[in-house]
Amino acid sequence: MRTKENSVNRTTSRHTIILTGFFKYRAEILRSIPIAALSSLYHPWFTRLGFAIARTTFTDYLPNYFYSSFRNVAFPEIALSPYFFEGRDDFPPAEQMMEYCRTEIFNKKEKVLKLTRDAPFSGWSTRILAKTPIPFSIEYVDYSFYPEGNGLFSMKIHLSEKNPGIDLISDFLNQARSLNGQIAIRKDESEQQFSMRDFINQRILISPEGRGLFFPLCATDFNNKLKAYITVELQDAHEVTAEDKKNLLYDLGTVSPIGSAGSDCILAPADEYRDSLMETNCLSVFNNWSSLSLFDTYTTLITSPSKGFGVFEISETYYFPIYLYNLYQKLCLFNFNASFFYDKGEERKNKKLRDDFIRYRNMYDLSNLSYNFLPDLVNQKMRQALDIEKEINRMEERVEKIHSFIQEKQDGNTNKILTILSIISLSEVFLNFSEWFLDILKIPQQYHSNASMVFTVIILGIIFVVLLLFRRKN
Repeated sequence: MRTKENSVNRTTSRHTIILTGFFKYRAEILRSIPIAALSSLYHPWFTRLGFAIARTTFTDYLPNYFYSSFRNVAFPEIALSPYFFEGRDDFPPAEQMMEYCRTEIFNKKEKVLKLTRDAPFSGWSTRILAKTPIPFSIEYVDYSFYPEGNGLFSMKIHLSEKNPGIDLISDFLNQARSLNGQIAIRKDESEQQFSMRDFINQRILISPEGRGLFFPLCATDFNNKLKAYITVELQDAHEVTAEDKKNLLYDLGTVSPIGSAGSDCILAPADEYRDSLMETNCLSVFNNWSSLSLFDTYTTLITSPSKGFGVFEISETYYFPIYLYNLYQKLCLFNFNASFFYDKGEERKNKKLRDDFIRYRNMYDLSNLSYNFLPDLVNQKMRQALDIEKEINRMEERVEKIHSFIQEKQDGNTNKILTILSIISLSEVFLNFSEWFLDILKIPQQYHSNASMVFTVIILGIIFVVLLLFRRKN
């Protein structure tokens, strides 16, 4: 185990680990896959909650907890809840629900289609191949298909060891977040080993009927490791001091060996840096839990379990959708940024990017999400850790420059048209002048037409040359 001498390694009573990655897919294939084929692998995400909990979630919890602006973005299925729940004791047939979600949400409204695979590896033994293999199970995999061809997948992980220590969770995260980490799956006598990237490509991003729905997952500047959403509830935490909480939260959030913070090992952070990180990125509203939001992880440490529906349940049900919402925003901004860089100087593409960015701001850049204060605080910490506000400000500056460039070009084109119209209007004056001039010279009337035209063309040509030389000089 990656622990240090001063470690206050603690046993956990409960834990949640959700690993999230980004993928690209072919939207036209998702729209055209036969419903029977799609339903053979995937289901609307809320079906994994069970009918009673899903009905309460859609008809009571979501409407009374989140503003409609956030519900429409994160839970567009809520508009279909009368069809799913009114006058029913169970869900409609799976294919009917899938058809309704795809048609009404994805095709017509062009909003996110959220699907799930519940217990996708039932009957298989799965292990992360750390120094000591760590058995785990995947409870579900959720998929968020956004209309423009980007998506997020989220794997909920449960370590097989009963009441695992924080050191074991840290070891697991250290290996599982890396796309090069090694994983083994076994059924009966057959065992297969994969890198995490190959495991995701071959066992997570599965296309119905081999239709090529997904593009292969590959590492990018933003997708070089999986994002981790971690919730840990300590067992017998009454002896954990405030300093211990800071150190544990830092080590878990940064996926450092447990005991690094506060020690003299080579990976130990300076006290000033740790304290600064805690001050800016840590959310601690109540005494029994704290959260630390960083670029690659969001970690909640619970030191005093709540009875009933407490912070452990709230963390996944209420706050993980906010985490996905912010990860998608970061993905959008990353793609905008990359597109502006590669399409520099291409007016038509940059104009489309400007329009897409404005549309993104109108739909996804929400100042408040909830009727309650805590989800908004959580959202603010996540936005800050992901530098979303800074990214938006930088993008707005670039959009403004593109707008100015397009406006200047349009103004230039307008000026050219006005110049041409002015020259055309002058041509009549020159024709009249040439007629008068030819009369003075007593040129025969039969030659007036051709002579006037030649005279006018010469004058206009001189004006055009003068204007061209003047423009080049400027």
